[in-house]
Amino acid sequence: MFDLTKYDIGFGVGSNCDGEPMTPREVTAGLASIRREACERFGGYTLTPTTGGWVNPVGVLVEENGYTLTILVKWDTSPASVASFARRLGRRLYQHSVVLTSGSNAAILETK
Repeated sequence: MFDLTKYDIGFGVGSNCDGEPMTPREVTAGLASIRREACERFGGYTLTPTTGGWVNPVGVLVEENGYTLTILVKWDTSPASVASFARRLGRRLYQHSVVLTSGSNAAILETK
């Protein structure tokens, strides 16, 4: 009956991996590229605005706007393939890491 697996990829767009504010142009271009690839690879997406916070490596609380990209993939798509896409997504938006979730499973993926 069910032949798809749902993945959510969470990422910020307030600042880049160097802590500098992202420009509207960087965000717009990055999101356009991500939406295009999500459609080409997985057939579609849902993009939901979010607000969140995290503590960076030097102990500073970073609160920023972001997005959650939801994709549905065929059940036999490898999780490694989805993780690779998630890392590329983060690199396009100059992020240090992204959060990948599926069901009750989650991972913080460094984009390097």
